Amino acid sequence: MARNDQFRELVDEIAMQVAAMDPDVVSREDFSEEKLEEERQVYREQFQDKPDDVIDRIVEGKMEDYFSEVCLMDQPYIRDDDKTIKELVDEAVAKIGENIEVRRFERMELGETEE
Repeated sequence: MARNDQFRELVDEIAMQVAAMDPDVVSREDFSEEKLEEERQVYREQFQDKPDDVIDRIVEGKMEDYFSEVCLMDQPYIRDDDKTIKELVDEAVAKIGENIEVRRFERMELGETEE
């Protein structure tokens, strides 16, 4: 029963994370290479006055920031921003002893609809 309770607690925490942070995808692997290249190009254009090697480092840093905003598994956990959701899941795997994988989520938002 403890394992089920621990799993339910993890699911609740992930649901709160999704509700609070509104991620776009589960992980960075869910993006197409085209989408990632578009994002990189936006950053390259912002820093085009810098040397190429500097631009590359800036772009990679900006991409990491982007992933931590839009990828659920890369987001800082809302209850402890020193760990990511991936780390939270990894901790649960260690405690529960079962393989746990977040494959998808669906976020619903209440409010007015556009007409």
